[in-house]
Amino acid sequence: MSDIVALLRMNFMLGVKEKVDAKYEEIKPSFTNAELSKLIYKRQLTSSDEELKAAHIQSIKRQLDKIYSQGSPNLDGIFLEFSKSITLFDELTKALQIEGGTYGDNFIASRDFYLSAVRSFAAYVPIFYQGDMEFACIPLKLRLAIEVYFKNMIGYIASTQEFLSGKKIGNVAPYPLSIADLLRFFSDMRYSKYCKLPIDIDILKNINFWSNNLVHTGVISFAWQNLEAVELLEPLFRAAHEDGRSHLKGFNYLSAGFALSDLEKDLNEFLSNKSRKVSVKLSLPLNKPIEGEFYYPRKGG
Repeated sequence: MSDIVALLRMNFMLGVKEKVDAKYEEIKPSFTNAELSKLIYKRQLTSSDEELKAAHIQSIKRQLDKIYSQGSPNLDGIFLEFSKSITLFDELTKALQIEGGTYGDNFIASRDFYLSAVRSFAAYVPIFYQGDMEFACIPLKLRLAIEVYFKNMIGYIASTQEFLSGKKIGNVAPYPLSIADLLRFFSDMRYSKYCKLPIDIDILKNINFWSNNLVHTGVISFAWQNLEAVELLEPLFRAAHEDGRSHLKGFNYLSAGFALSDLEKDLNEFLSNKSRKVSVKLSLPLNKPIEGEFYYPRKGG
């Protein structure tokens, strides 16, 4: 039965690809990566938003073209999630006028997350999510990858805050440094000098914003959004470069011409305000990165 279902799904996806190719040729969308990420990761989908529908069509076509040209060891799982996503997308937008479809969960229940954790060390643990949960959790994994990357890039150790007003004045408590804080800091023109990333930081901000939806609600994304995010983030996590250098743990893109203490000072000033004084501690022992190697060799501390 599963082989028959998989075959039917493959036939359905072939029909989808024909519809997507035809629609793409009709509207010919040509968004840049930055424009595309802002649209498909930050704007709410409605049937009347033609620009957003066009952006999704561009992403759907790009990702389907890659799937059909490169293949995947998890093709059945990808097609299952893609079929569900296309069905929902077309119901919302009527953009493709597809006949038939695949229906299933559009969110991951809390118990399925729990059972997935149990399943990592116990046998015969069922998961009741109607789809490929490993694929559906891509946003969660990318969200974690972005945060860990930036904190390791700057050598983050710890952060505290001293309250400057209110009932807690004078008290010192941990400060929860977030990836949103760091992305805002590095996207500020005053501080963008501290790193030279191989990816537009606005794309990172858009993907981080989108990935929080699964983290906080359990609602899954369209399949092509998952694949598009992986593709857009690839330059940041690249293990090899055109100049011949390679490292299994990738590269740290901190700029070379400043001391780490300068970055620490500016970051603390950026995060502090009238009600709190933030103190972030950074350290890169022996001037070596926590992950991989520096893309721009550093000489100072």
